[in-house]
Amino acid sequence: MRHRVIGSVMATVVLTLSVASVGYAASGWYLLLPPQSKYNPSVPVSDGYQVFVNAPLSQWEQDSAYDTAAACQKRLTGMTDEALGMASRAAASYARARKTHGDESSLKLMRKNLAWSDAYVTRTTYSRCIKSDDKRLSQ
Repeated sequence: MRHRVIGSVMATVVLTLSVASVGYAASGWYLLLPPQSKYNPSVPVSDGYQVFVNAPLSQWEQDSAYDTAAACQKRLTGMTDEALGMASRAAASYARARKTHGDESSLKLMRKNLAWSDAYVTRTTYSRCIKSDDKRLSQ
């Protein structure tokens, strides 16, 4: 009889946790970044990657998920700060390499990195924290 009660209690706990986790997933927040194009080396460096800020949210990339809007926004602020720092370092490195006439393959790689960093700044600037059950995610 004791085993039956314990089994019943365990089943109730598992069922409660399952239901709670389903509810939790429906009430979270997603940090979304707008999509970007593939790299195009034949355009000016600032246009190397196109960022599609007007794309439907269903096409945006989910970076992470959070319990609260505040936690999501905190991460977004941190990402934007990181992106600005990366872009600044990439620009300085590329400028230094061009000034010292670095080898062609290194310059191409640094140029691509600079273009990606610029696009990442744009992506984080336009990123959004969206409720996980927002209907626009399925449109």
